[in-house]
Amino acid sequence: MPTNIQKRCPCYGFGFAVRTRVLTPSWGNQCALYIGEARPCQMEIQGQAPDWGKCPLNAGAICRQTFGRWCQEAVTVIAPEHPEGIQFREWVEIVLAQNPSERYK
Repeated sequence: MPTNIQKRCPCYGFGFAVRTRVLTPSWGNQCALYIGEARPCQMEIQGQAPDWGKCPLNAGAICRQTFGRWCQEAVTVIAPEHPEGIQFREWVEIVLAQNPSERYK
């Protein structure tokens, strides 16, 4: 698993846009869960730190299905530190490793 990823907030989709099974950096506060739209993180807009465990979008089955599908369908994450891309399931493990308290939320 890649280890040279910069420290991230505990959210898998913060700062990314989704295009054709690829998450690409948006260099801002974009939320990848708004597929096909460029929308900012709702938590950040409300003055809160982005946190997947507390995110209002993490409340429903649609979101769990989306992330589950991304893991199964080999969605690629183009992280700035890995321009060649890594699999979404690896990305989840990296974010969880950096934020271990999020693993059980």
